[in-house]
Amino acid sequence: MRIATLRTSGLLFSPILAAVLAACSAPPAALHYGRAVEAFDQARYEEAYAQGQAALADAPGDRKIERFAERMRTVLLLDRARASILSGHEREGLGILARVLTNHPDNPIALRWQRKAKDQIAARMLVRGQEAVVDDEPERALESFQEVLNIRPGDEAALRGLKDVRDIYDERREFADEHYRNALTARRDGDWERVHYHADAALDSDGANQRASYLEGVAARQVARTRRAWADQLAAERRWGAAGREILEVVDLLETRRKAENDEIASATDDLFTWIPEGKRIAKIWLNEAEAAEAFTDAQMAIAAKRFDVAEESLARAAELATYDRVSLNELRGQLLDARRDARFSDAQFLELAYDFEQALEVYRELAAAHPSSGAPAKVTTLTQLLEDVKKTYDEGVAAEQAGKSEDALAAFRRVMSLHPRYADVRKRVARIAYDLQQAREGQ
Repeated sequence: MRIATLRTSGLLFSPILAAVLAACSAPPAALHYGRAVEAFDQARYEEAYAQGQAALADAPGDRKIERFAERMRTVLLLDRARASILSGHEREGLGILARVLTNHPDNPIALRWQRKAKDQIAARMLVRGQEAVVDDEPERALESFQEVLNIRPGDEAALRGLKDVRDIYDERREFADEHYRNALTARRDGDWERVHYHADAALDSDGANQRASYLEGVAARQVARTRRAWADQLAAERRWGAAGREILEVVDLLETRRKAENDEIASATDDLFTWIPEGKRIAKIWLNEAEAAEAFTDAQMAIAAKRFDVAEESLARAAELATYDRVSLNELRGQLLDARRDARFSDAQFLELAYDFEQALEVYRELAAAHPSSGAPAKVTTLTQLLEDVKKTYDEGVAAEQAGKSEDALAAFRRVMSLHPRYADVRKRVARIAYDLQQAREGQ
């Protein structure tokens, strides 16, 4: 019974055993080839190609396997190219198709996908060019339309686009010529700021305009010298922030000009170009001085608020920044020492900051009597002189107004406001006279 069962089992399993034995006895190339064919039938081209290459490695002289491997290479490349093109990566797809067409120049599928890729590129470049025309970017538009024509010679839309580009350039040249004429007029008037503006605008419209380029260079140098002198004037008035920013603008103007000229000899010999490092150094000092002035103000306010530690920090910051105004630094240090000794110094400082100079003067007089070695006596002298100057200027304004000299009166009252904004009725007088003068001008 047991023997019969085994025999029966042997009969049942004999086909499986035969298949296993056949597989074990088959050469590796045949196995890889069979798997490659199966993968190909199921459109698994990457796997089919890999199995075909493995079969070819095991049987390098087998013509059937060689032909299959070559076909699989072509199919795989076409599939990759198709995927790239459909995903919008046409140039990548064209590169893959070129590998197919190298060996099979007449492959119809490769040629069809090549046309499709080029058509997609041309369509996209056409839209890009049309958008560039709308955005007034003729260089980008020209590049796009030319690429379309390289792909589709004679394309009517691209040819119309080139005409639009030409119109933009013509309009720019006309615009540049107009600005150049305005620059010449400004040069005749001696207004170098306007010369520079119009010459620069001409170059923006037509970068090849040599006349505008020369004029812009001359104007840039004149403007740089004028602005540098103006910055010096601002610094003399202790308007450090404005002076520093003005110098930085001069430096930027000169660096732009030096880059445009691209002349090593001029860069090394032109007095304005060689001044650039010095200009940067000066600008840094002046901007630091402006920050120091802010620190001085912070210290004054802190002293007035009896926040002496904050005042000390502000003065320490100012000491690091200030180059010129060491007098104010030392004065504030003295005021801080005085305020720590007598709180009335803080009260007087507060009154000064509030432009209540009359009350501040009274407090300083008391402090001068109590502390003659402090800074109070100097403050008494300063505020007394200030109030005398303010009264004298105010009286001059009143006299001018009564004499019907409104312009002179307005100028005098504005000087008063710059010294003592809360003096008498000066604000009302300035507002009234300014309004009357404006009405008179509008009525003419």
